[in-house]
Amino acid sequence: MIRSADIHCHILPYVDDGAEQKEESIALLKSQFEQGVRVVCCTPHLRKGMFETPDEIIYEQFERLKERARIFKGKMHLYLSREYYCDPSFIRRVEAGDVITMGEGQYVLTEFSSRYSDKEIFEYIKLIRKSGFRPLVAHVERYPEVKDLKSVEKMIHLGAKIQVNAGSLLGREGIMQALWARRLIKNHLVHVVASDAHDTESRPPEIGKVARYLKKFVGETETKNLLYENPITILNITRRR
Repeated sequence: MIRSADIHCHILPYVDDGAEQKEESIALLKSQFEQGVRVVCCTPHLRKGMFETPDEIIYEQFERLKERARIFKGKMHLYLSREYYCDPSFIRRVEAGDVITMGEGQYVLTEFSSRYSDKEIFEYIKLIRKSGFRPLVAHVERYPEVKDLKSVEKMIHLGAKIQVNAGSLLGREGIMQALWARRLIKNHLVHVVASDAHDTESRPPEIGKVARYLKKFVGETETKNLLYENPITILNITRRR
């Protein structure tokens, strides 16, 4: 079993379209733990007009989840950030420094509209970088206008890191999305594979399954990089034994 860090998931209860209650949050954490996950960064959505739970409530729910996570006897380490939908209101937040970065670093998990062109995404990355933060581009394989390697290469050149979803690699979102995500990994254009888990049924965490797939696909060393080493570097925290 490969030790993993899942830095994109929606397991905090009552705050977005993820876990609906505290029992489901704990069930998700237990599932993660059984699959080798030892570090989790909770990333509830923030999107104007859709997911607007205030940061204060996010922090409250996170502290309660940490209390419940004591059942893991210090072997599961939790961090908090958000999955920020990139629009002008988010850019104002970034410019004001009003964001919850991932772990102890300067990364913000950034989701883009499916309507954005690659050029629009480039410009947003530049604005985020100008404000002193760095975007981790969420599930890049899902953006219809980003379908060539050069576009993703430019995102990285501009200072972004790239994340793909475990479910995409496993074919949960269709064969075309799976092939694109796999091509990105084969071309060394992905830094993180994360679960983007929302619940225990339709969108469960599949880190253990994707770890087994990746070991066959790119080997054990690169699997460890995608599932642990790179996520820990993004969080800027000490590696756990």
